Amino acid sequence: MIERRLKSHVDNVVDSAMSECRDQIYDECKANEAELREQIDDGNSEIQNTTNEYQAQRYMDGIEDHGIEVGLCAEEKIAKLECWFNGPVRSPIDSKSGPSHDLDANARRRLGLLLSFTG
Repeated sequence: MIERRLKSHVDNVVDSAMSECRDQIYDECKANEAELREQIDDGNSEIQNTTNEYQAQRYMDGIEDHGIEVGLCAEEKIAKLECWFNGPVRSPIDSKSGPSHDLDANARRRLGLLLSFTG
């Protein structure tokens, strides 16, 4: 009979200790899980920010490259226009006789305006 009572008390003490330990372990696991989730969320945010910065830099580089290409293309076209407008020199008699003189003067005026905007 004493043995049964002793066994019963020992079982109660062991069950109580096991339950308390299990609860402590569970609480520790939950706290660690919450901390780990927070670290993962912070890492994901940092990755997203880095990705956005990288994409923005790529777009900026692309815009800059495109601007350089457009500038070079414009310079080439202006050089062609200058060559075209500064073509063979006509004699003063030929250039003053008729509408071709007016066209040449208007073309030179337009080139001057174009160059003033790009320069």
